[in-house]
Amino acid sequence: MKGNCLRDPVNSFTLLVWDIEGQPPAGDWTTVLWRSFPGNDDTNVISIPKLVEEQADELRTRYLAWLYDLGESKIQGVRLIDRLAIRPTFSYWWMTLPALCSYEPQSPIYTVIRLLALEEIHNQLSPKKILLVSSNKLLAQTMRLWCKKIKREFKWERIHKTTTQLSLVRKIYASLPYSLQAVISLFHYIWQRRHLTQQKIDWTATSDADVTFVNYLCNLTPKALSTGHFSSHYWTSLVNVLSEEGLKSNWIHHYIKHPDVPLTQKAEELIAKFNQNGTNQQFHLSLDNVLSISIILAVIRDYMRLASISFTLKSFRDKFFPAQSSINLWPLLKQDWYNSITGPNSISNCLFLNLFERLLAQIPPQKLGIFLQENQSWEMAFIYAWRTSEHGQLIGVPHSTVRYWDLRYFFDPRSYDSNTKNKLPMPNFVAVNGPVSMKMYQEGGYPKEQIIEVEALRYLALADEVHHKSQVSSLKLLVLGDYFSDNFHQQMLFLEKSEFTLSSNIYYSKIYYTVKPHPILTINSSDYPTLKFQISNLPLVELLPDHDVVFTSNGTSAAVDAYCTGVPVISLLDGNSFNISPLKGLKNTTYVSSPSELTTALLFHINNETKNYPQTYFRLDQNIPRWKTIIKQICH
Repeated sequence: MKGNCLRDPVNSFTLLVWDIEGQPPAGDWTTVLWRSFPGNDDTNVISIPKLVEEQADELRTRYLAWLYDLGESKIQGVRLIDRLAIRPTFSYWWMTLPALCSYEPQSPIYTVIRLLALEEIHNQLSPKKILLVSSNKLLAQTMRLWCKKIKREFKWERIHKTTTQLSLVRKIYASLPYSLQAVISLFHYIWQRRHLTQQKIDWTATSDADVTFVNYLCNLTPKALSTGHFSSHYWTSLVNVLSEEGLKSNWIHHYIKHPDVPLTQKAEELIAKFNQNGTNQQFHLSLDNVLSISIILAVIRDYMRLASISFTLKSFRDKFFPAQSSINLWPLLKQDWYNSITGPNSISNCLFLNLFERLLAQIPPQKLGIFLQENQSWEMAFIYAWRTSEHGQLIGVPHSTVRYWDLRYFFDPRSYDSNTKNKLPMPNFVAVNGPVSMKMYQEGGYPKEQIIEVEALRYLALADEVHHKSQVSSLKLLVLGDYFSDNFHQQMLFLEKSEFTLSSNIYYSKIYYTVKPHPILTINSSDYPTLKFQISNLPLVELLPDHDVVFTSNGTSAAVDAYCTGVPVISLLDGNSFNISPLKGLKNTTYVSSPSELTTALLFHINNETKNYPQTYFRLDQNIPRWKTIIKQICH
C-alpha cells in the first residue's frame, strides 16, 4: 500500500491511535485518527478513514481474498467449506455471517479494514510503542495480541462510553450461552409465525404457473395495503406485464416485521386478499406456510449436526490471519462465527433451508424463478433448494443500488469457479438495473456471461429533468435525513457551523433550507436554533424540481434520485463507517468531511449556475422491453 498520507511524522517511536471524539492532545508521537478525517491544519496526523478511501481497492481486495482463503483453509486435512457440508452439494459456510459480509451497524468489517490500514502505517514507520485511546474492548484485545506477536509495547487508555441501557429481559438473554439463545429464538419464531401456517394451499392452483417470485412482504404500494390488490414497489409494472403475457405466477413472501405489516395476522389477511383478487393469475403464499412439526424436527437435527461440527473446529481460530499480516482477526469475528454455528443465526439459517426445501419440492416444476438478490443467507438456501427440486432458470435481482463497500455483493473472483465442490450457490443470471451496477459486478469479477441488464423497476418514476438554479447569490438546499439519528444530527451540526461562516461572507446572500427527515425519525427545529429551515415530508419527486442542491448523509440511497434527475449532490463523509454512498466513484458529487469543506461546496453552488449532466445510472424505460424479452424467451 502506498503511504502517501504518511508525510513528516512527528515521532516514529510511538503511535497514538485516537478512537474517540474531539481533538487528540499534542505530544511526542505520531497521531493516527481512527474515526475522523484530518482538519485543515492537521498536517502531522494520519487519518485512517482517509487512508481507507485512498486505498479502497487494495483493502477491499485483501479482505475478500482472506475470506476466500478462510473457506479454503484445511482443518485436519479437510477444507472448511467441505467440513460444513450440510447437504450433499451444499456447504453451510455460504450462510455464515463472515462469509456473507453482513453489513449491519454493529458489523466488525470496518474495524477489520481499518486494522489492515493501520498495519501498513506500522510497517512504514516501525514504531516501538502503540498507544490506543478507545472504549472498544474488542479492538484493544485484537491490537494487544498483534503487538505481542510483533514484539511492540502496547498500552490501552480505556474510555468509558455511555451505552444504551438494555431491558432486564434483553440483558438476561444476551448473557445466556449461544445454544440457549438458539432454543429461545426457535420457540419465539414458531409462536410468532403460527398465524402464517394456517393458509390452506391448493397446490393444483400453482400447476399452471410458469414463474415464481421470492420477495419480502414489504415495500407494498398504498393500493395493495388498502384494497388487497397486489402491487409492489419492488416489481412495479412487471406484475402487469405478466398478466398481459397471460403468464400465471407464484409469489413466495418472506415476512419481516415493519410498520406497514406489523403483525403476522395482518400478513395472513393480506396474502388471503391477494389471492382473492388475483383473478386466477397470481398465487400468493408465505414461506412460513409449510412450517410444521416435521420441519421443526428437521431444523433441530441440522442444528445439532452443526453444533457437533463446531467441536471439531477448535484450531479454526488460528486461521484468522490475513495473508502477509500479523493481525489475528478472531477476537473481532468470533461473535459472528459462534452466532452462525450455534446461536440464533444458526437456527434461523436451518429454518430457511428446510422451509425452502419443503416448499419448492411441493410446487410444480417452474420455468423461471426470480428473487431479490442481496446475498442474504436465505437466498443461499433458496438457490440450493431450487436446484435440487429441478426447477428451471433462476434470476437474482439486485433491486436497489450496488454500493462499493456493501461487501454482500462481492466475493473473491476465485469463488465463482463452477468446478469446485460445494461451490458458491449462484443463480443462472444476475439482472442488474443499469450501467453503474453492471460496472460494479464486472469489476468485482462476477462472470460477465451471467450478467444481464434490465430496467430499474423500483426507479421507473424518476423524472428526466428538473428545474435548475436560476438565482445568483442564493440557493435552495434540500437536506435528506439519514436513517440513524446520530448521522442526521451530524448533518445538521455541519449546516449550523457552515451557516455561521457563510453569513459573514461578502459573496453570500441567502440559503433556503428544506429538511426531509427519514420517515422513522421525528425532528424538532428547536434543537438547531441557529438554523432556519422548513420540514417537508413531500415525496422526493415533488421536492427535487424546486431545489438547487441536495445535502445527504453518507449512506442515503435517495442521493441517487437527486443524481439521476440532475440535481448536484453534496454528501457527508462519516469517519465511523465506510463511504457507502451509492454515488461513490461518480462525477458531479462532492464529498465533505468538515464544516469548512461544506462551506466551500455551498459557496461554489451559490455563485455558479450548476447543472448536473450525470451518466446513465439506471435503465428507466417505462415499457421495460428488456424485462419483456427475458420473460418471453424463458416462459414461452
